[in-house]
Amino acid sequence: MQHSERIYGMFMCVLQLPSGIDPSSVQAAMSDGVLKVTIPKPAKSMPTKIEVEDASQAEAKKAA
Repeated sequence: MQHSERIYGMFMCVLQLPSGIDPSSVQAAMSDGVLKVTIPKPAKSMPTKIEVEDASQAEAKKAA
């Protein structure tokens, strides 16, 4: 059994980029019918440290 496909016309595929990716940094190349899309990893965001105070201590500081 032999299977063959024939496609006529234009083919289009749409990919949604992850958040934080610059679209101008994405590269695509086709070689021998294989499409290779290169998407760089986004820069990691540094975690922010939030200090939490006890409400009674905060009021004592304001009163002093």
